[in-house]
Amino acid sequence: MLYSEDWMDIKLLQKQGHSIRSIAQLTGPQPFHKPKRKSLLDDFKSYIEKRFQECALSPVRLLEEIRSQGYTGSVDSIRRFLRTLRPLARAVQKATVRFETPPGFQAQCDWSYCGRFSGPAGNIIPLYCFVMVLSFSRYLFIELTTSMTMPVFIKCHLDAFSYFGGWTETILYDSLKQVRLNRSEFNPLMVDFTSHYGLTLKTHKPRRP
Repeated sequence: MLYSEDWMDIKLLQKQGHSIRSIAQLTGPQPFHKPKRKSLLDDFKSYIEKRFQECALSPVRLLEEIRSQGYTGSVDSIRRFLRTLRPLARAVQKATVRFETPPGFQAQCDWSYCGRFSGPAGNIIPLYCFVMVLSFSRYLFIELTTSMTMPVFIKCHLDAFSYFGGWTETILYDSLKQVRLNRSEFNPLMVDFTSHYGLTLKTHKPRRP
């Protein structure tokens, strides 16, 4: 329904030479834009993207991990989000040059969260996986722990050195808090440990294979 003021506006626009389409655009009602609802997955997308790029975990595995962090949504939401990541992952893979190392030069090290389990006393215990792999041979050391503290991190290194029968010249890490406090500063405890063993401490660029 047009009010008199609206009709006067239309007649004025006609006199000014505007077309019917132009008048409709100038005087028509503004389209209603439904506000975008916040998804239950929004707070976990950065974590899912990081874990998917690191390990290409399945939606079910990712669901187990973020459920322990408070996610209450369905696995279908994770599947839909992963569909948006896979083309990017393929593009990054094509753009990545494989870096080969000679024997004894480099090992790579990281943590992985394995979920929460019931302990002997019925309490819930988080489980983590320490991984060190020799870059040349892909020889692998794995140790399960219930903590990611610095003393446990150091102990896992020593256990890996004992298992391998030595250590490499350098160790490459992800951006772990135990290794790098920020972009410009290494953890001094980690620097002291690697210096004692004559190791070169390196971290790769975030989200870069």
